[in-house]
Amino acid sequence: MFMQGILVWLLIWRNQLTGDTSFFFIHTPEITIAYISIHE
Repeated sequence: MFMQGILVWLLIWRNQLTGDTSFFFIHTPEITIAYISIHE
């Protein structure tokens, strides 16, 4: 569970660099929630 959280953070960080965030919303609800909570 902890490693999954790290992977989510790495994906978000990488996409912050590229500016592409659209793919997050086709993953699991947990990842979408994590992404939304970071940007609020």
